[in-house]
Amino acid sequence: MLSVDTLRDSVKRETEPKRLAHVLGCERAAVQLARLYAADENAARAAALLHDITKGLSLTAQLQLLREYDILTDTVELAQPKL
Repeated sequence: MLSVDTLRDSVKRETEPKRLAHVLGCERAAVQLARLYAADENAARAAALLHDITKGLSLTAQLQLLREYDILTDTVELAQPKL
């Protein structure tokens, strides 16, 4: 797994400024929750940093990634995506 610093640097390069502020805020909130619930802070940081990583991609590109990684298997979801 990539380091949190590497993920953060990548997100900073690939994310629009308005979205970046949101993602970094999510990272801070994730760390607070991880501390509160004695969870893995690095995993929480990574999840927060990556949660919107495909937001700037087209719907077609997002669906392609879902198919590629076998995330969507439900034909109803594929017909009516809520991305």
